[in-house]
Amino acid sequence: MSNENEKIRQTYNLASNLMNEGKSDEQITEALISQGLDQTAASNVISNLKKERSTIGTGSGKQSYNGGGSGFGFSGIPKWLIYILGLLLINLVSYLFNLNFWIY
Repeated sequence: MSNENEKIRQTYNLASNLMNEGKSDEQITEALISQGLDQTAASNVISNLKKERSTIGTGSGKQSYNGGGSGFGFSGIPKWLIYILGLLLINLVSYLFNLNFWIY
């Protein structure tokens, strides 16, 4: 049983490494078939890896969170929160320096 698990792990590692190198699905399938898998099993390995990468977001180095960052290095903070914090900061500075500039 352990030998079978190791072979499965090696198969997925091979397919994952080939994906990371930018190989096409056909090239990965050919490599898996040369390792002893049949066409269906090779296709299943590739589709499982693609599903896994899409759920964890490591396929292209991007996170799957799409929360609407501002582009100013605040990629995880929504734009509306940055806007409200900016308004509060301006009003706080206006209050501290006794300026007559308030944003409501």
